[in-house]
Amino acid sequence: MKKKRIEQNEIKRYFLIIAAFLSFMILSLLFFLSWLQQDVEVSSRKTVATNIERQSYHLKSVLDIQFNYLTGMASYMGEREDLFCQENKRLIQSIVKEQDLNLIGIMKADGDTYYNNGARKNVKNRGYFKKVMQGQKIMSPPLESKVDGRTKVILAVPIYRNGKVTGALGASYNVGALNQMLFNDIYDGIGFSMIIDTSGKIISCDSGLSYRKIGIDDNVYDFYTKSGEVAEETMKSAKANIKKQKSGILVLKEKNAMSYLAYGPLHINNWMLCYMVPQRKAQEEFQFIGNREVILFAVIGVGMITFLILIFQRTSMKQKKMREIASRDGLTQLYNKAGTEQRIKEWLHSDRSKAGAVLMMMDVDYFKQINDTYWSCSRRQSFI
Repeated sequence: MKKKRIEQNEIKRYFLIIAAFLSFMILSLLFFLSWLQQDVEVSSRKTVATNIERQSYHLKSVLDIQFNYLTGMASYMGEREDLFCQENKRLIQSIVKEQDLNLIGIMKADGDTYYNNGARKNVKNRGYFKKVMQGQKIMSPPLESKVDGRTKVILAVPIYRNGKVTGALGASYNVGALNQMLFNDIYDGIGFSMIIDTSGKIISCDSGLSYRKIGIDDNVYDFYTKSGEVAEETMKSAKANIKKQKSGILVLKEKNAMSYLAYGPLHINNWMLCYMVPQRKAQEEFQFIGNREVILFAVIGVGMITFLILIFQRTSMKQKKMREIASRDGLTQLYNKAGTEQRIKEWLHSDRSKAGAVLMMMDVDYFKQINDTYWSCSRRQSFI
C-alpha cells in the first residue's frame, strides 16, 4: 500500500510538472500572437493613413493641373481686346470637350459672364469673383447642383492684360466624382471617401454605397458620436487635429465590426480628405500571418501531443521495470516476499485459479545470511 501511494505521488508530481510546462508554453504562445496582432493593427492603420496622404496629394495635384490649364488659357485670352470675341468663345467650347471641366465662363471686370453653352449672367456679387479680381486663383466653396445633385466647385483664375487684371476665367468642376475616383483602385473599391471642412460638414462623398450610412447632410462629428461608434473624448481629439490640419485615424466600433476612418489635409480651403474602410479589408494583406498562426498552432499542438505520448510511454515502461526490480531478489532474481504475494493475488483473481494449482514452499537454512553476504559483495564489486 505504501509503495502504491509513493508511485501515485510520483505520478502526481510528474503531471504537475507537465501541466506547468504546458501552461508556460500556452501563455508564451498567446502572448506572442497577441503581440503579433498588435503589430498587424498598427501596420494596417499606417497603411490606411499613408493611402490618405497619397490620395490627398494626388487630388491636389489634379486640381493644380486644372488651375495651370486655366491659367494658360487665360493668358492666351488676355491678348484679345474683347474677352467675348468669337475666338475666345470657341476656345472655351473646345475646352469643355477635352477636359473634365463642366461649365466654363469668361468673366469681365464688371461681372458680366459668358458661358460655353451660350448663357450669360452677372456674378459680380459672388465671393470667388471678388477674390479672383484681386489677382488670386481661387476655388469656391462647394455648390450642389440643383439639376443632377452633384457637388461642384468653381475654379477661377485672373485674366491679365498689360499687367492688370481685366477679367477672369472660371469653370465648374465635379470634385465629388474626382473624390470617388481616387479610391477605386484601393482595397478593391471597398470603403468610401468624403471631403469635409473643419466644422465636420460634408462637402462631397461617394454615393450609392449600401453600407455607407452617413449622408451629405450629416455632420461627421455628430454622426459618429451619436451612433456610439466613437467616444466623445476621441472625437474631440480628432476635431482638434482637423482644425490644425493634421492627419489622423479614428477606429469606428459598431457591434462586432470595426472600421478605420482616416483623415488628412487637402491643403485647399482647409478641407480634409477622409476615407473609411472596414478593418477586415484593411488587414487583408496581412491575412497570411493569420494562416501562419493556424499552421503554427497545429505544428506545436501535434508536437506537444507526440511529446506527451512518448513521455507517458517511457514513464510507463520505467515504472513497470522498477516494479519488476522491486519484486525480485537482487542476487537470485527470485521473487521476494512482496513479489510473491503480488503474483499469488494476481493468480487468485485470474481465470486460471479455477483449474486449481499447487503451491510449493522451500526453506533453506541460513539462506538469508548467505544471500546478504553475497549481495553485499556483489554491490561492492559493482561500485569498484
